[in-house]
Amino acid sequence: MANCTTANEVGVGIGIKVSWSLPANNGDAVNQYLIEIKTSGSSYSTELTYCNGADPIIVAQRYCIIPIWKLRAAPFSLTKNTVVSARAKAGNVKGLNDTYSLPNLAGGVIEVEPDAPSSPTRNSATTWNNFRADWNTLNCGAGSLPCGGATASI
Repeated sequence: MANCTTANEVGVGIGIKVSWSLPANNGDAVNQYLIEIKTSGSSYSTELTYCNGADPIIVAQRYCIIPIWKLRAAPFSLTKNTVVSARAKAGNVKGLNDTYSLPNLAGGVIEVEPDAPSSPTRNSATTWNNFRADWNTLNCGAGSLPCGGATASI
């Protein structure tokens, strides 16, 4: 089976795209993959919500996109600037291949998702018939520009 690759997907903190090429099928079409992501230790784990290799759509497109927040949580517990390493094996009606692809050594890197906004506060322009609330702008990670913020009127 060809090696897996990982890449950062559209923008800071969005997700990691895990992709692989179509392997030899030995006479029967590939109908599933077992895709595993390396954890912060030395083990590998599956992520079945966003990267389920039994999902016909993922089988057909041969890639999945896993949100950064999911890779930062258990069981992966990946930290900022960690290269996401993935491996896969293919299966058909005869079962899963015995061997995994070689894991990638370079590729998508864990970035920081935006911080939560601050709690809203009452804006001084609030009147008896117009409530206004403010909250601080979001921070898209260390060294980056603010993502935004707002004042809401009701």
